[in-house]
Amino acid sequence: MRFRKPDFSPLESLFKIKKRKPEARLYTIHANDAGTSIGAAYYLWNQKLKNPRTKPINHSYLGPEYLSYARLKTLSIPLKEVK
Repeated sequence: MRFRKPDFSPLESLFKIKKRKPEARLYTIHANDAGTSIGAAYYLWNQKLKNPRTKPINHSYLGPEYLSYARLKTLSIPLKEVK
């Protein structure tokens, strides 16, 4: 599969959208290897595998969620504070 070089960068297209529609709420994934791999995975999932679209990403926190200190105390888990 050959890809053609785009006439403009993705960042330029975001600026064009914001200029035409200032009320648009846009979120862009970080422009690094992590953002590229997430975008590639979504492209494969939606376009090539024909799976339904998932909810839009509006944050970059895709890892595990940690419980708050107060919640951990209610679980009677022995805790040691590390500074």
